[in-house]
Amino acid sequence: MDHKVSDNSKKSIECLYGKIAFPLQKGFRFEDISDIQYIIANGSYSKVYFRNQKQLLVSKNLKFYELKLWDREFMRIHPSTLINFNYIKELDRSEGGSVIMQDGKQLPISRQKRLELEALIRENS
Repeated sequence: MDHKVSDNSKKSIECLYGKIAFPLQKGFRFEDISDIQYIIANGSYSKVYFRNQKQLLVSKNLKFYELKLWDREFMRIHPSTLINFNYIKELDRSEGGSVIMQDGKQLPISRQKRLELEALIRENS
C-alpha cells in the first residue's frame, strides 16, 4: 500500500489515519485521536488528557490542536479547553456552567459555548 502524502492533501501528516503526532524532544509520539478526552491550555503549551488517565504536556498551543481536530468530534468550550464529545458525561448549567467528563473532571464552559452545545444536543436528541 502506497502512503504518499501530496502537497495539496487536505489532511496534514500530524493528523493522519486516525492518529495524531505529538512533538517530543527526540521525535514524535503517535496516539489515537479517539483516545483524547480533552486538552487544556497551559501557556504556549497544551496538556493532553487521554482516556487511560495518561497525560502529555506538549509544546503546541491549544489553537494548533483546535485547528487539527475541528472536523472531528472536538469542541472548544472555553478559551483554555478543547473537549472530545465522546467523553462528556454531564452538562451542568449551574454556576455559569461546566462539563463533567467521564474521568470526573469538571471543566468550565463559556456561556456562548454552553448555548451552542445545548442547541447541538437538542438537534440530536
